[in-house]
Amino acid sequence: MSYNLLKKIQNKKYIKEGLMNIYGIGPSIALEICSSLGYSEKWLTNKLKEEDYIRITNLLKEYTISDELLRLRRNNIRQLIQLGTYRGTRHRLGLPVRGQRTHTNAKTASKRNK
Repeated sequence: MSYNLLKKIQNKKYIKEGLMNIYGIGPSIALEICSSLGYSEKWLTNKLKEEDYIRITNLLKEYTISDELLRLRRNNIRQLIQLGTYRGTRHRLGLPVRGQRTHTNAKTASKRNK
């Protein structure tokens, strides 16, 4: 596990909030990690020791998070584009993908996807 992920955990006050700073970990997974390690969600990160961080990193190896998750997401979008699906075409054109209105409200999606 990279040092940057542990750095994100240390920045926050509570361990649950620190875990949620990692891309791919939401509230439910953060609670699951806390309970499996035996910590309260209100446990302060400054009370964690080096062995606690080792236990957390070993547990995080079971989840698809951070760079690996971003890579999977990019590959899925690239595959949709190569297959020529409707969603892939919308991604390629920078338009809303999930059926949103485009007559007036597609300006934001067009700016983000360029």
